[in-house]
Amino acid sequence: MDSTDVLNEKSMIYESCSTVDATRPSNSCLVNQITQLTNEVRDAIESLRPLVQKLLQIEMNPSTRSSTESESAQMNSYSNFQLIRDPSQSITRPNEISESQMMLQPTFIHDYSLNNQYFDLQEIMVEGYEETCAYINDIRKKFTDADRANELPYIQYRSRQVEKVFIANYTALALKLNKSMADELMLEKFDESKFPTFKGDDYDSFYYWLKRLVWYKHTYFIPDYLIRDTLLDATLSLNKPDLTMVVRSSCKLLQHFLSSPIRYDLIFSLLKVFIIDDKNIDIIDVISDVIHLGLDPKSTMLTICAEMDVFIRTKESKELLLITWVQLFKMLFEELEEIMDQIIAYMKPIVRVARPKEQEINTIVELDGFEIKAHLELIKKCSQEQVLAMKMAVTFGEIWEAVSVTYTQRITHIHLLDKPKKPALRSTKSCPACGKFGHKLVKCYSVRGAVRDGLVFIKNGHVYSSSGEQLKVNKSEVMVKKYANLFQRRT
Repeated sequence: MDSTDVLNEKSMIYESCSTVDATRPSNSCLVNQITQLTNEVRDAIESLRPLVQKLLQIEMNPSTRSSTESESAQMNSYSNFQLIRDPSQSITRPNEISESQMMLQPTFIHDYSLNNQYFDLQEIMVEGYEETCAYINDIRKKFTDADRANELPYIQYRSRQVEKVFIANYTALALKLNKSMADELMLEKFDESKFPTFKGDDYDSFYYWLKRLVWYKHTYFIPDYLIRDTLLDATLSLNKPDLTMVVRSSCKLLQHFLSSPIRYDLIFSLLKVFIIDDKNIDIIDVISDVIHLGLDPKSTMLTICAEMDVFIRTKESKELLLITWVQLFKMLFEELEEIMDQIIAYMKPIVRVARPKEQEINTIVELDGFEIKAHLELIKKCSQEQVLAMKMAVTFGEIWEAVSVTYTQRITHIHLLDKPKKPALRSTKSCPACGKFGHKLVKCYSVRGAVRDGLVFIKNGHVYSSSGEQLKVNKSEVMVKKYANLFQRRT
């Protein structure tokens, strides 16, 4: 058969296809239908783009959510998903995932930066550890506030069983062969670079960073053996020998078991002590500085009331040391005696004090004015040692509340004698650290610089070397010369 015959035969086949029964579609008809369906699908995807863009705008701008109630029905089909806000946060996905799927991620992969009220913590279930998993899930239902991270039961009382569950969960996730997009995103949370970063330089910042780290562990089931290096590195960067020693001991493995938990409870306890000690020194210094400004006594006392109110309301300051309270009242009787005497005279038999609460209406408490007046008289007349040895019927906190309330209510009744006032002078004593005048030891630039360098630390108004030895000098010596090796970077 030559080429002409072949062409004739193909022509006859084409004509037969064109005259076939209409009820039986030809191959070309099927191709046309497929092409038409493809175009319709493409048009449908294009029509969804404005809606997706609108969703992205709403997600990034919460203030516009209330104005989009009319569109809520269209978004119901997307209620189980959350738009990726930053393309850099997405992971590399397999080629077979469609473009529309790549734009969405599951909401149960929580981000710590979100507020707790927008999500519930995911439950955990690992085969063979059902009882421990139930214990963990119960804790996750009861504790939903990141500020209470240090109160988590398995943080206060270490548990190897909880660590075993976290390790088993992480191992199963890491070894899973066909990981979903949700698995990949969850696995990223175990990367050390994703952990909260410590950037502070004092005990306060370390305390709140540790809370964030513990809450991150609680949220994503992070085993302690992945956290140890991060915690130790942060401690070393702070350069506080006492804290470093406790953290190292708390991170030690029990008989080299990988599931050994970190003793977070010990670290939190030590930090609380350091924070309270620092604040006790600070509040006395603040009040002393206010008094030594030499301003009008009435405004000075009012400023002290404001400073104390702010200080006492902080969580770490609810229990001041007794010595601090005694020093405070002794200072007030020495420097503002005339005002304190009139406060005692004007104090009512029953003093009503409003104690503010974060989420409730203020509580009104009635204090015994007679009892408080008697205690104030004793504090004024007795020595510091005698006051510390007293058995108090009321607390120093209640005494201060009565003093503050009485003064603010009776400030217009308090009168001061017109006496020639001399401007208040700073102490004429030289600083034992550098030998200069005009500042106290705890505020000396040389000492504070050495503290930042980790060479010394301050405790209860005294300076100690990093090994714990107190630095002592006589009247003719200064620390920067006697202990030059500790202050060499600041002299």
